[in-house]
Amino acid sequence: MIDKQGRLWGRVSVIDLTAVLLVGMVVLGWVWRGSQTQAQTPQVKAIPLEFDMLVRGLSIGNPQAEFKPGATPRVVIRNQPAGQVTILRVKLIPNVLPVVLPSGKVSYVADQSSPYSRDILLTLVAQAQMTEDGAVVGGTKLKVATPIELEAARYNIKGSVIDLRATPQE
Repeated sequence: MIDKQGRLWGRVSVIDLTAVLLVGMVVLGWVWRGSQTQAQTPQVKAIPLEFDMLVRGLSIGNPQAEFKPGATPRVVIRNQPAGQVTILRVKLIPNVLPVVLPSGKVSYVADQSSPYSRDILLTLVAQAQMTEDGAVVGGTKLKVATPIELEAARYNIKGSVIDLRATPQE
């Protein structure tokens, strides 16, 4: 059956046959596991997700001119493109400095040292799938403190998520 050269019936090498059988078993196992995983993955419906993005120390002259409610910039979450979001609200956070008064109380005064450095709170909305791990936007998990980036024709800003709210369905 096996000759001196290690061939089965003089035609097929035993080593080659073993390698082909191993590769075939790996491929079959991979296909079978993939079909099992797809069967267990529930279909999740996309819902609107509101989230707040805090941008600290943004150098910009007029934020209201750039970030208009209704605009749809592209979003990058954890350095992965995740589609587009819609800007709902823009809130400027005043730059203030704490000052301790002689009485011991703390007062806050406007910081005039950097007139073009702004802190901005953007409220954004995107379509998300809610999973047991949390919200998934554009195939990327979105959680509090996640680094996020908005990109449009005139700007590319980086910030982080500070709050997530699932918008109720009507």
